Amino acid sequence: MQLLELSFIAFFIAGGLLVFWYLVVGIFLIYVTPDQVKEYAYTGKHYTAVELALVSGFHFGALIHGLALLAAIAFPRLGRKRGLSDVRSISPQWLIKVSLVYWLILLIILFVIFSTLLIMAFY
Repeated sequence: MQLLELSFIAFFIAGGLLVFWYLVVGIFLIYVTPDQVKEYAYTGKHYTAVELALVSGFHFGALIHGLALLAAIAFPRLGRKRGLSDVRSISPQWLIKVSLVYWLILLIILFVIFSTLLIMAFY
């Protein structure tokens, strides 16, 4: 197989893996996030009323905000703008480690997708 064909196959496998990882694993992680962490994060101090309404349901907006909370737990500097840089102090150790692994794997998948896309575009 040539490089272009391998890149094409890797691109679609990584895309499918991204959908699975972001949706299935992400929803599971949001579900198992302790309530004390959610109650601390989702207050008027950190979010506007519209954003709190988005987080309250079970839809794509809630998924994005839930995974952003996990990113703030994994990388505290990301939550600095909203005042969530101290959310890590009330999070259990297992959640910190799982959030870090989740986001690192997600970034690796994105790196594979964009690198194979560049190979396909410029080969």
